Amino acid sequence: MSTTIQNHYQNQLDVELIIRQIREHFIDGAEDYQLAPIDQLHVGGLGASKRLLERLKPLNPLTVLEIGSGLGGFMRQMESFGIIEVTGIDVCHEFNRLNRELANLAEGKFNGRVLTADASALPFKDSSFDLILFQHSLLNIPDTQALLRECKRLLRSEGYLLMHEIFSGTRPDLMVYPVPWARSHSTSHLIGVEEMTELLNTGGFNIHSLEDWTTEALNWRQRQVNKEATAKQQTAKLAPTMIFGPDFLVMGKNIVLNIANDAVRVVEILARAR
Repeated sequence: MSTTIQNHYQNQLDVELIIRQIREHFIDGAEDYQLAPIDQLHVGGLGASKRLLERLKPLNPLTVLEIGSGLGGFMRQMESFGIIEVTGIDVCHEFNRLNRELANLAEGKFNGRVLTADASALPFKDSSFDLILFQHSLLNIPDTQALLRECKRLLRSEGYLLMHEIFSGTRPDLMVYPVPWARSHSTSHLIGVEEMTELLNTGGFNIHSLEDWTTEALNWRQRQVNKEATAKQQTAKLAPTMIFGPDFLVMGKNIVLNIANDAVRVVEILARAR
C-alpha cells in the first residue's frame, strides 16, 4: 500500500497531545462517548458502531478481525460486548501505537491484538476468524478483489463479512476533496455498491443483507458540522483536529457536500462465505 495513505493519517496526528489530554481530564478512565471524537471517526460515529454491534448479536462470532481498526474504538466496543477474541490491523503504525495506549486509558480492561499490516497480505493462518469487519476502511484499499481473496482465505467455513462503508454514488464527478480518508483522488479508492456486490458474488460470498444508511449519514454529518463550528467544540478536550489538523473542518463540510450531491453513499453489507 502506498506510503501516501500512511502520511495522510499520520502527518498531523498528535499522539502525545491526545494521551496528555486523556490522562489530565479522564483520570478514572475515559468512557466510549468521551473517546468518540477521536476513535469513532466514521460517518455516524458512536451510534453507527452501536448499530453494527446489534448486527453482530445473532451472528455470535467468537473471533473477529477488524481491517482498518484506526484508534480501536470499535475493537473496544466489541470486547465490552463479549466477543472473545478481537484483532485489529491497520497500515498506520502510529494509529496502532495510540490504539494500544487508549486501551490502557479507556474505562474497562481490553486485551485485543493490534498489528501493523497491509490488508492485501495479512499475517494470519487460513480459517482464523468467524467474522471480518470493515468500517470506512475499504476506501483506502486499492485492490478490492485481492482483499476479498484474503478475506475468503481467513474466514472459517460460512464465516461473515460485515461492512459499513462509503461507496461511490451516481455522481462521482461531483466528488470534492479533501475528505477524512484522502486529500485528493490519488489516495481515495471508492467503488460503487454494484461493483462491490459483483466482486462479492464472484469471490465466493453470498450477500445476506444490504442496507443504505445515506440519509441518516447526511443528517448526522450535518449536525456534526454545526457542532464543529462552535467555539466550545474548538476547545474540546478531544477533537478530530488532533488527528487531521485544522483541515478537518473543511473535510467534514465536504462529506456533507459529497453525500448531498450523491457523489458518495453510505451502505452496510453483510455477506457470508460460501
